[in-house]
Amino acid sequence: DIYPLSDSQKLLMWSQVFTLEPKAVKENNILSFYFLIPNNCSLKALERAFNLVVQNNDSLRLKIFRRYFKYYQFIKDFQYETLNIVTLVSRSEFQEYLELTRKHQLPLTGDKLFWAELVDMRDGCGALVIRFHHVCIDGYSIALIIKELEGYYESFIKGSTPSPRKTYSITSFFQKEKEYKASVKYIQDKKFWSYTYNNQRSYSFPAGRRAIHGAADKRQCFIEGDDYVK
Repeated sequence: DIYPLSDSQKLLMWSQVFTLEPKAVKENNILSFYFLIPNNCSLKALERAFNLVVQNNDSLRLKIFRRYFKYYQFIKDFQYETLNIVTLVSRSEFQEYLELTRKHQLPLTGDKLFWAELVDMRDGCGALVIRFHHVCIDGYSIALIIKELEGYYESFIKGSTPSPRKTYSITSFFQKEKEYKASVKYIQDKKFWSYTYNNQRSYSFPAGRRAIHGAADKRQCFIEGDDYVK
């Protein structure tokens, strides 16, 4: 099945077009993290755990393509991926290695929206390093994926098969957005936000930043513990 890009995906795409710093914006649209095992690391178990995450989360298998002047996407069939292994002399080189991973770009219409590699730091220390494009994952999802990776990895090193879990398909989100955009509620919401946006004081174009000379204030909040998990 072929699906149009969601509104949030379109916003990310246009953010890479209408900018004076395309390289910086493209890098900003990539979410990177690593999963490090300090002792007795099994790189094979890490690889199997990562592949199981990709298999269970079809948003990670999205393939975006262009047809004439529009962009579309479909979900690729899962194929097990053997990850490249980088060997470092010691863990002290790991931070320097992480800086080098920025060279692995993730084009919107590339073959994959993620890049992953295994790192062997000798003395039993190892890591899985991953870069995801923001069009297939968000910041909150990273916490869920790390939890998934941890559970799968622990199962594999114990020699057991991870218990199957209830999967959530990204196609459910596509369907909900389609239904919402065809509803009266969408018309009402669009009218409200259009009015709100057009009646702001000192707001710069494109949307997303207040003008420097505009009156503004900010507040920083943290959501932690049980509230974050919920």
